[in-house]
Amino acid sequence: MSEETHRNFACVLCRYQHKRHDGSCQFGQYFPSNRSIEFETACKLFGLANLLRLMRCAEPSERQVMADSILREANMWSNDPTHGALGHVLTLNHHIQSLERQLQLVNTMLAVCSGQAPSQIASTTGVVRVLF
Repeated sequence: MSEETHRNFACVLCRYQHKRHDGSCQFGQYFPSNRSIEFETACKLFGLANLLRLMRCAEPSERQVMADSILREANMWSNDPTHGALGHVLTLNHHIQSLERQLQLVNTMLAVCSGQAPSQIASTTGVVRVLF
C-alpha cells in the first residue's frame, strides 16, 4: 500500500481522538484499524493519556512489542475482570501441573508395561503388589 493510500485511512488512534490521520501520527502504525475493539478496551482500562505515555517511554525498536502487550493485557482484563492477566497465568500454571501429573502417570504405566523397576513403581504409585 502506498504512502498516499495509507494516509487516507485513519488509524485507530486518530479515530479515537477524532483527528485527521496524517504524517504527524506518531503511534498509528502500532495500532492498526483492524484492532479497533482491542484498542478501545485498552483505552478504557489504561486511559488514553497513560497508553500514550507508555508508548513514549518505550524505545522505537520496542514500540510494536509494547503496543501488542498493551492490547493483549487489555484483552485479558476484558475476559477476566477480576484477575486479568494473573488469572490467565494461574490457569496456564494449573494446566501445566495437570499435564505433568498425567505425564508422570503415563511414564509409570509405561514402566509397568515394559516390566522395568517394579519396586520403584509400587513405591511411587502407592500400589502394593502381593506375589502368590
